[in-house]
Amino acid sequence: MSNNFIRTEAFRVNGISQQVLRNCKRRIQNRLANPILDPQPQPMFTAGSIHYEVAERTRGLNCGGIGAIHQMVRNVGLIEALDQNVKLFKVHLP
Repeated sequence: MSNNFIRTEAFRVNGISQQVLRNCKRRIQNRLANPILDPQPQPMFTAGSIHYEVAERTRGLNCGGIGAIHQMVRNVGLIEALDQNVKLFKVHLP
């Protein structure tokens, strides 16, 4: 058998139906319909107590240290300093 197989018919890919596209567009519009426009006094994201467990067989994740970095940034006061001193957005949403 030869490795030079030539396909004579077109390769067909299933298209996305119009209903699927309408549903995607509707979900996006619903998310954007009620934006938060009032300044928020409390942070939008918070980190509770983060616990790390190590087992005999471990595999690391590339995002595994985000919680530890967030706790460090919170402990040194960087979050509050950024919220108070950096005026980046029109509405304050820490």
